[in-house]
Amino acid sequence: MGRRESRRRTGLPSANATPSIRILWHRPPPRDYVLLTHDLDFGATLAATNGAKPSVVQFRAGDLSADTIGQHLIDALRRMEADLKQGALLTIEPGRARMRLLPLRD
Repeated sequence: MGRRESRRRTGLPSANATPSIRILWHRPPPRDYVLLTHDLDFGATLAATNGAKPSVVQFRAGDLSADTIGQHLIDALRRMEADLKQGALLTIEPGRARMRLLPLRD
């Protein structure tokens, strides 16, 4: 089994994972936190590890100013609060929000 395959099977972050992913892996936040990020690697890490917590809200937008995403974020958090408390990956893009319950399955 190659090194890359071994990492996939064990759920370890890849060697080229961003520093924030490596820090999260070694020092995970309390499980009842919700992480807000623009870094899509957090969702990939949840998928690779079949993680059930913490919930992650990831932004897929070029403009992350409060004027652009602020109200959309607030509305999405209110609508999906119960799911985020249980464990979810919420992706917010301009004009839409998608939510998947954790752990992520293929």
